[in-house]
Amino acid sequence: MRASGPAGPQRLRRGCAILVLLLALCGRGACQLNQQFADEGEEEENKFRTREAELDVRRRSRAPPEDEDEDTISHCSHKIHLRWMTEVSSSVYSTPLITDLYSDGHKDIVVPSFVHYLEVLEAEDGAKAVGWPAFHQSTVHTSPFLYDIDRDGIQDIGIATYDGEILFYKDTGAKLPQSLLIPKLPVKKDWYVGLNEDPMDHSNPDVGDGVDPFKKAEEKAAEAGAQKATQGSGTSDGAADSDATVLRRRRLQDVERSTDMALENEHKLTQEAAESFKSLEEDEDSEEGGDIGGVYGGVYDYQGDVAERYADYIDEAYRGIGMNSDDFWGDEEFEGRPQEKKESSHVYIDSHVLSTPVVADIDQDGVEELVVSVSYFFDRDYYDSAEHRGELGEGVEPSHYIASGIVVFDLYHKYVKWTAHLDLSSDKTKFRAYLYTAPTVVDIDGDGNMEVVVGTSYGFLYVLDHLGSSRQGWPKQMAGIEGQALVADLNGDGEVEIFAGDTRGSVAMFDISGNELWERHLASLISAAPTAGDVDGDGRLEVVVGTASGHIFVLDGATGEDKSPFPFRTHGRIMESVLITRLHSGPSQQLVVVAFDGYMYAIDGETACVEAVDVGETSYSMVLADDLNDDGKMELVVATMNGNVYMFETGGDYHPLKTWPAQVQSVNGMVARHRWVGIYALKSSRVRRDVRGDKVEVTFRIVDYRPLEGKRGGPPPKGHGPYNVTVMLKGVGVKEMNAGGTPVIGVMETYTSNGTYTVVVPCPRSRATATIFIEMTDRHRLSYTDEFSLSFHMHWYKLVKWLLALPFAAMVFTLIAIKAPLTSERYLPS
Repeated sequence: MRASGPAGPQRLRRGCAILVLLLALCGRGACQLNQQFADEGEEEENKFRTREAELDVRRRSRAPPEDEDEDTISHCSHKIHLRWMTEVSSSVYSTPLITDLYSDGHKDIVVPSFVHYLEVLEAEDGAKAVGWPAFHQSTVHTSPFLYDIDRDGIQDIGIATYDGEILFYKDTGAKLPQSLLIPKLPVKKDWYVGLNEDPMDHSNPDVGDGVDPFKKAEEKAAEAGAQKATQGSGTSDGAADSDATVLRRRRLQDVERSTDMALENEHKLTQEAAESFKSLEEDEDSEEGGDIGGVYGGVYDYQGDVAERYADYIDEAYRGIGMNSDDFWGDEEFEGRPQEKKESSHVYIDSHVLSTPVVADIDQDGVEELVVSVSYFFDRDYYDSAEHRGELGEGVEPSHYIASGIVVFDLYHKYVKWTAHLDLSSDKTKFRAYLYTAPTVVDIDGDGNMEVVVGTSYGFLYVLDHLGSSRQGWPKQMAGIEGQALVADLNGDGEVEIFAGDTRGSVAMFDISGNELWERHLASLISAAPTAGDVDGDGRLEVVVGTASGHIFVLDGATGEDKSPFPFRTHGRIMESVLITRLHSGPSQQLVVVAFDGYMYAIDGETACVEAVDVGETSYSMVLADDLNDDGKMELVVATMNGNVYMFETGGDYHPLKTWPAQVQSVNGMVARHRWVGIYALKSSRVRRDVRGDKVEVTFRIVDYRPLEGKRGGPPPKGHGPYNVTVMLKGVGVKEMNAGGTPVIGVMETYTSNGTYTVVVPCPRSRATATIFIEMTDRHRLSYTDEFSLSFHMHWYKLVKWLLALPFAAMVFTLIAIKAPLTSERYLPS
């Protein structure tokens, strides 16, 4: 990006010389991965950004299902009818979670109502669970997730709030003290002064132009030789126009990461990211030091000890918000936004979470991490008042500060492991630096460590390694990205691909190196994550995308071409992901979604025949599917903006692989599993029963119909093994499982091919109910799970009770029987 003033060759050389030191710190969040933009300017020629969502102009917000195209629509019945409806405390903007919360064999629905409350409904009849709702003093744009934060063996419910907190609740509704607070982001107060007004001037070439990005970047750097470069960032598309944007603050810790490590990983930054660090020339605030991207100016003296000064900087930053760097995540209640230091040269931007975090062990250290997408901004409603505006200090205009990043927590020790600062912008740009999308974590290269894939509202699609560094070839630039990226083997070549859609209606698929494989312009805003599955039963994977024009596109995963007879047009905007499941027998699957015309559509994937159910409300949350009342049939769950939750019964037979119990299945599942890939326990194991003894046998089946090396037409003989399978008990206390003093974690085995297998799992030593949890991961660490609940020793104790009671009862009966004749003889007449 060009700056306002010239920069001599000497400064350019100096910037390159200290880039290596920046790389050493980038993994811990000490630098920004892209350029920053303050004002609107002329757009650079980028094919994604120059497009328009033409179909949205003709969008109709509400219409009945009959219109001029009625004769082209084929109707069919999937036997959908309403079973119950329950009203929760407020609107629901994010997708609920279906789980057996109490391990009692009955499903529950965890509902994140928008204002103040987290609620739990009994799935069988919609009744509100005892002890709920739970109050959290904030608003929620995220779905709940499960994690045992207090290490007692029982799953807790986690929720990320708008105010940048991660809260946890027991299954009783009690709030746990182990909350996590996302720190604020320090940004140099005058970072936007003197920036070029053109926010589209990136060194990254137009995606797919066939030019090597490193070569093009070098040419561009040579052309701009005398110009001063600045670091930058990105933003969210103004099309979303929502105040709910996530801000997060990076901890900037673990300063001991060595420069040697940075040299080894230097190739992981794209040339675009490297170009964005050329603002390392002298700064007015430091005599010798470099200005890190115009954000951390005057902090680093590269003639001295970098790590020492970095540590001092972190302490200063946290003192500025009233915290110590060692206790920023304390267990105390969140009490609002701390006062900043008025005399500070930095502004501390509030953190917000607008998408669901992900729990996974991304770095193979045996400890699970929480990966959070964070947006940093000053909430307009809060800072409009003169009282709160004073907290920012003099001369701070809230609209100048919007940023995004990834924060990764160590969940065992409850501290921030690393952060990555992605984008930075003001509110004046067409695309702003919000982060609406949840991270997708997956091992794209099969090395055992997981990468973080995330798209920003500024339009950058990032792939970060397990330490937070940008991988070579990334990021890629599109228009604003608001839906989570889909990562799966979409073209059947045995490797995973990365798929994303943007607010200008473009979709694109990339390989793991960032090469564009295909792209399409669907001409309508895409705000939700795509889903995938073998929709029509032809053995090929299709990608399903809903758009704001009301269209549902089904695209061939290998080519991006439309699959006939799609696209299908509803009569209202589609703002959530499309459910893919089977509601009746046959080769095809059904697509289920609620449009903004108030109808829920169930569309056959082969014929596009449809059953439209009048819900009468609009929805931002994905339709979920499971057997909710243990009747052997599939049911659907719909949550609406009016604050109502519906359960619909269908005629489809239940199967564990047909279920879709959360927005993302397990860790990273966005592909329909039935007749594709997955793991499930056989009926003989999952039937509800009471288990006695110290172990239980679990029989499960691994299925994998994914083609090998592009070959299609039937299941491969062995699949994509090896498959790592873990079978363990959840929802049972540590004391019950560790009666002998030895921790019990379950069983972990590796299998090389498809098939049916049996393992033996340890049981609790006392009366308990528990959930048998089965997880399978492949070489890309794509996760597939199944679970069911059993009781342990319940009936045995009933038998013991009768064994103790019966002898006593028999003795009493015998005494009565003996005494009765003696008593009658005493009073016989003489």
